[in-house]
Amino acid sequence: MALSKGEQFLQDNKSKEGVITLPSGLQYKVLVEGSGLKRPLVDTPCDCHYLGTLIDGTQFDSSFDRGKPSTFAPNQVIKGWTEAMQLMVEGDKWEMYIPYHLAYGEHGKPPKIPAKSTLIFIMELVKIKGTSKPVEDFPQWSPEDLTLWTEKDQAACDQWTEKKVNAYDAGDAKLTARFSDRAALDTWTAQQSQKTKDQALWKRTRGARRKAKAAQFNAKPVDSTVTPPPAPSPAKMDPKTARAILDAAFAQFKANKDSLTKTIQDIENSPGDASSKQMQKMLQLLPKVQQLMAPALTEHGFKADELMSVVMKIQACAADDPTIAADTMKLMKAAQGDISELV
Repeated sequence: MALSKGEQFLQDNKSKEGVITLPSGLQYKVLVEGSGLKRPLVDTPCDCHYLGTLIDGTQFDSSFDRGKPSTFAPNQVIKGWTEAMQLMVEGDKWEMYIPYHLAYGEHGKPPKIPAKSTLIFIMELVKIKGTSKPVEDFPQWSPEDLTLWTEKDQAACDQWTEKKVNAYDAGDAKLTARFSDRAALDTWTAQQSQKTKDQALWKRTRGARRKAKAAQFNAKPVDSTVTPPPAPSPAKMDPKTARAILDAAFAQFKANKDSLTKTIQDIENSPGDASSKQMQKMLQLLPKVQQLMAPALTEHGFKADELMSVVMKIQACAADDPTIAADTMKLMKAAQGDISELV
């Protein structure tokens, strides 16, 4: 039986340089290694930036375009994200290749995401905002890695160990109560010293690789014989343009009332608490708002994916037309799941 396009993509992709395939079928490639030492739990809220595309490159959502990370816990999103986020540390930026059974399933999320769609996401874990677990699965350090652990570092660990041993031998109440003999104390101090070393090398090796990549990029020669094309003139916003975009957008909302209302009702009828439902509204409605706004944006010289920056420019015109401020607020509410004032 022939493979589907998504299955063939994943089959070909898994042999590419840097791509890691997990037992679940999730694939990922590390773009940037963060220096964090902790990972989120399944229900820990995290600030994340992300960009999602189909395998043909069609973009369907991007927090980068909105200029602000989104907040959600691993258990509030698709299964592929749930698994990946719990493996990431702060500062990590991964490209994920997610089979449909770990994404939106057999039915997809029309019209943006067709049925059985394999998805590609770039995700950056910006901040862990709750309970976390320490990184403990450190790699086997190479001789090159170990050069980042200095004699000064080792001396500091040795001094700490000596201090604990002397305190124990002197009858320190806390240490003698915790450790029945010197062997137990020695095991603990060795473990703590190794943990300190592992954590230091984790951060330093990742930092060294980031610097090496940056240096490699900056060292690439620039072909001075190639003249870049002139940049297009940026689209300009004025009260007249702002009003035209808003009116066109509102007309689209009314024309698509049934579809938008059904999306909200489906979320309200789904299991979960109020906060998770609100997050789902934002994740599902924002792409729809962007899609409905796209024709009006492109008609006036803006890019279809510039919604949030255009909204800010529209808001700046409110001083000349007070109705613009009120209508912009309606638009922002719609992106967060409240379309009551637009339909």
